[in-house]
Amino acid sequence: MTNDVVEFDLHAYADAQLDVERRIEVEAYLSQHPQAAVQVMADLRVKAELRLALAEGPSPAKAMTREAAARLQRSLGLRHRYGALRRVAVVLVFIVSALGGSTYLGPRGGHVMPTHSAQNTCGPSPLLLVR
Repeated sequence: MTNDVVEFDLHAYADAQLDVERRIEVEAYLSQHPQAAVQVMADLRVKAELRLALAEGPSPAKAMTREAAARLQRSLGLRHRYGALRRVAVVLVFIVSALGGSTYLGPRGGHVMPTHSAQNTCGPSPLLLVR
């Protein structure tokens, strides 16, 4: 039996995320450490109250717990929306930057220079001889 139970194991136990072997080890640890057992039981109580508060229909959970659950639910919804808006903003910045860069630099990566001038359309410029 391993006695190196850490806080992560206690949270995983309260969330029912441990396999059977590790759960037995944590339960043995809790039987010898009453202060840790008190904390785990308090976590289980809060988890059960939140579950009741988020359930549909009337709930016997305390009003304060229902309000906290509602705030948590709103916060998670806002976080999801802000994350989506942030991704859209990054894509728009990238598109605007790409369009602006291609307009400024041109198709070959440099300034676009005209290849013909309006003055000289009939061949090479004449040489001027000075005597």
